[in-house]
Amino acid sequence: MNTGDLLRQIRRNISSFSVLPDSEGDLSWDGDDMATEPEISFAVQELQAYFSDWQDAQTDNFWQRKSRKVVISVVVCAQEDGTLHALRGMNTEVSLPSGSLCAERAGIARAASEFFHAKSIKAIAVLDPSGEIAPLWPCEVCQSWLAKIREQNPRISVVAFPCKDHEFKTILVQRNGKDVRPPTCVSQKSSQFSKHVLEHT
Repeated sequence: MNTGDLLRQIRRNISSFSVLPDSEGDLSWDGDDMATEPEISFAVQELQAYFSDWQDAQTDNFWQRKSRKVVISVVVCAQEDGTLHALRGMNTEVSLPSGSLCAERAGIARAASEFFHAKSIKAIAVLDPSGEIAPLWPCEVCQSWLAKIREQNPRISVVAFPCKDHEFKTILVQRNGKDVRPPTCVSQKSSQFSKHVLEHT
């Protein structure tokens, strides 16, 4: 096997390390992992700022009058020049017959209202400010919205926070409904794979 074939084989197999079943290993991303993906790092920073603003605000319980539960979200969009923008969303439950509006869909609607294209959506981060549900993932209705948006951009990252105390230092990431392995772990695995291939060529 020549060097070119070896590199192609390594590239083909690196993707096999990026997504894995829930039961395999620790899926938590730390600061080093987040730093490898600017959209995810930006989403975490912006959601942390949103959470801080929510804590300081005089909120109106009317908006969550049915569940009494607040959920906040940030939708990250990228302009053509790569500039990132964060669009905030909060769940609202004005009338149950017409359905509630989840935080994720509120953020997506805000992105559309600000004239961002669907293909510009790069990441969505979602949080239960009370810490009762951690991690909190999008519901089935939001997942159906994301499935349609992925027709415009197949690589949307969904970010959730596993710690109930909101320390924002570790996250979990999904793409297309599947858990994504931390990049540092992928790097280690690909290095191990490369070494294995080299030893057997």
